Amino acid sequence: MATLKSLLTSSLLALTMACGAALATPITYHVDLTTKSFAAEGSGYLELSLAGPGTGVPTSAFISKLTGVGSGTTLFGDASAAGNGFTLRAPDGALWQAVTFGGLLGFDLTLDVGDTGSDFSRFSVAFVNQEQTDYLTGSVVQIDLSAGAPPQIQGSDIAFVTEGAGGGNTDVPEPADWALVMTGLGLMGLMQRRRA
Repeated sequence: MATLKSLLTSSLLALTMACGAALATPITYHVDLTTKSFAAEGSGYLELSLAGPGTGVPTSAFISKLTGVGSGTTLFGDASAAGNGFTLRAPDGALWQAVTFGGLLGFDLTLDVGDTGSDFSRFSVAFVNQEQTDYLTGSVVQIDLSAGAPPQIQGSDIAFVTEGAGGGNTDVPEPADWALVMTGLGLMGLMQRRRA
């Protein structure tokens, strides 16, 4: 009987942790890009875009801590400068950032996906030539977003995506994270009390 109670309690704790992780939005990533293969081009643009129907799933992308980029930013569609970064919204938010090719670029990306609907949105990263007439690459990073599903990430040999913000992240935990911690502590206390 004690083993069954222990198993049920452990299962409940694992389920609570899994549900809390699933509810924790927004999701933050750090993206690193190498542009050494485009060095002969000299300069051009980094294109960040958020596309999709934008009807069923309210989606936004916040880009911050851009490193290794030049001066000159152009916003398209539903995009805006916001505090210390830029916000893109589906269905057509895009940002073109001037860059000098040959080095490393990076940025933090925070994705906020709504919890209703069945449509999807796609965040993508590409490079454009200086004359703005041709893409130098297809999508070097692509993140597909759907409500109720984990993001589907595709990188490439010149793009590296890691979960969590880079460069001294001091974000405040989300309320869902606090709820998860409090529920876990409560269950651990309940287990200890029952043992006593």
